[in-house]
Amino acid sequence: MRNFLTCILLTCLYQRVISNLHSEYADDLNCAVAKRLENQCASYCYQVIKPFIQITHECHQKDAKIADLIEQLAKYKAAESQNKELLEITANLVDIKEMISEMKTQLNKSHNVQENEHNTQNTLNSGLKMIKVPGLEVFPVLYNNHIAGPGWIVIQQRLNGDQSFYRDWAAYREGFGDITENGEFFIGLEKLHRMLSTNQPNELYIRMEHVNKIVRIAHYDNFNVGDEVSGYKLLSLGKHLGNSTDALRRNEKMKFTTFDRDNDAHISSNCAQIQNDGWWHAACSDSNLNGIYNDAKHCIYWNSAKLKTNGDCLTSVQILIKPKITLD
Repeated sequence: MRNFLTCILLTCLYQRVISNLHSEYADDLNCAVAKRLENQCASYCYQVIKPFIQITHECHQKDAKIADLIEQLAKYKAAESQNKELLEITANLVDIKEMISEMKTQLNKSHNVQENEHNTQNTLNSGLKMIKVPGLEVFPVLYNNHIAGPGWIVIQQRLNGDQSFYRDWAAYREGFGDITENGEFFIGLEKLHRMLSTNQPNELYIRMEHVNKIVRIAHYDNFNVGDEVSGYKLLSLGKHLGNSTDALRRNEKMKFTTFDRDNDAHISSNCAQIQNDGWWHAACSDSNLNGIYNDAKHCIYWNSAKLKTNGDCLTSVQILIKPKITLD
């Protein structure tokens, strides 16, 4: 270290002397002395400076790594910012979709209310009208606003025995009879299924009159019937109301049965052949509104436990449906 400091001092003195000499002479002397000093100091200087050179190289490498890391960090921050923006956009899209769904629901409810109001206005008067339901051509229906109020469509009517209800599967599928205020008819299972295939529940209203003029009412608040593939299954009835017994409950979840299509739960017999009708038989039924008119054995009845004589048979039946209007 002392040699190194001596070298430095000599160099400084040399530079001062040279600065006071004539320039040409100084150049020659400078060259000679510089060479001598270089040889003398080189070994000392290199030993001292070598670690600094190594450290400088390492510093450059680390500076390059730091610069690279800073660049990567900037990219990560930019990507993170983009991800945050994408998350915000996604959240906004979810909110927008929920708003659209809610608006569609409200619009559908509004449309249903308007449609119900329109239908009510169009059915203030009883009588025959033409309607159109998806999947079928226009067909006539009988509105009756006197029995249970406006908007009810009669799907079956028994009044006088003019029509036989002991029909095959095709007849019950398509419907039959005289669709008038004083006629007997069944609207048809396919039409019934299509009319009930809506986004809102439908009500079922059955008016029954006995020989002694006593009137019984069976009212169900969620009536639905499946398609032909399901056998026109009685899918649901809902809650029972009215002054009658719940004599249709045992038929719930049963397929429709005719004399040529045995879908009932009776093990050894066809209930339609036994009862001379077409109905959603279990094994068989507590009710038979499509039986033989005014016949003690196979008559039209509701609640088989009370069926003793033809005096317990029904003399008239109207089965009606309408969409159930909900306030929610």
